Amino acid sequence: METLIVIIVIGILITIHEVGHLITAKIYKIPVETFSIGFGPPLIKKQIKETTYSLSLIPLGGYIKLKGEESEEENGFLVQPTKKKLMVVFMGPVANLILGVFLLFILYSFF
Repeated sequence: METLIVIIVIGILITIHEVGHLITAKIYKIPVETFSIGFGPPLIKKQIKETTYSLSLIPLGGYIKLKGEESEEENGFLVQPTKKKLMVVFMGPVANLILGVFLLFILYSFF
């Protein structure tokens, strides 16, 4: 039972982290090729516009694949200004920080 709770909590933290990267990339109009929670074979996969969203078998990880991460492509990640690249990279951890502050606020409100 405790193992299941740990897996669920880690899955939530990873999801929030990756959503921070995703939202920031979308705001800056950097094409996102893949948004995945988990590793291994996908259990659920859905294509919406240029992005493939998937939920994979092993929920202990996740990733976001941006267009142009490995080579300089038009409108890709590597050709973006440094400010935009830094914002996309840092918003994953910032999203986790925001979640922590929100949860502390909720706990403080009730106790």
